[in-house]
Amino acid sequence: MDRTEPDKSPADEWSASVDATCNRLMSNYLSLMRAAASSSDANNHESSSTEQAEVGSDPRAGGGLM
Repeated sequence: MDRTEPDKSPADEWSASVDATCNRLMSNYLSLMRAAASSSDANNHESSSTEQAEVGSDPRAGGGLM
């Protein structure tokens, strides 16, 4: 006995595609954030105390002072 499933509507297909894309992007983003955090931790342990005491630096702004 064959089972047939109704075709998905275009809206359902689009929604499933968007969900899959968002999940993939979120997974990639989390991987990048974990890698950046571990890299940042390694760099912080190697830097001198004067560099760690610097206030207002933001690496997202190219390392300049805020």
